[in-house]
Amino acid sequence: MKLYIIFLLLASNSFSQNGILSGTVMERDASGAGFPGVLIELLQNGQTFAEAETDFYGNYLIDEIPKGNYELRISYMLIKSIIIQDFAINETTLIADFIFPEPCKKSKRFCPNNHSDNIIPIEYGFPSKKMMRKAKNGKIKLGGCDSSLCDKWHCTIHDLDF
Repeated sequence: MKLYIIFLLLASNSFSQNGILSGTVMERDASGAGFPGVLIELLQNGQTFAEAETDFYGNYLIDEIPKGNYELRISYMLIKSIIIQDFAINETTLIADFIFPEPCKKSKRFCPNNHSDNIIPIEYGFPSKKMMRKAKNGKIKLGGCDSSLCDKWHCTIHDLDF
């Protein structure tokens, strides 16, 4: 009987060492509706440690996560990923809800690398002949058909969208 009780104590202690991450990913442009098919990844040293995909309602669950700090990446097809550094998991259930993609921030025609020359606008949507000419001449960058992306400017020196 003593052996059985010791086993139960050790087993319950080992189960309590792991945490659970759950929550909902909501679409930015859909009044808080759940966002299905979004990939939630926990990374350690740049490698995927655990992952889950959101269901039809935007809910996700990752369990049996060892206590520690991770990098959390939220991604969906061609939308810019959200990356959160030093995402701490402990022995409890952590509920983390996200709006995805992130709300757009106003950006100025100024490169994050501290210069304002060689900055061109990014144009979204189906390109006209005039837009194609401008893109060929390096006056604009074509951003594709998804106009919900936040990047408004392109630095031609650093090949950086912001």
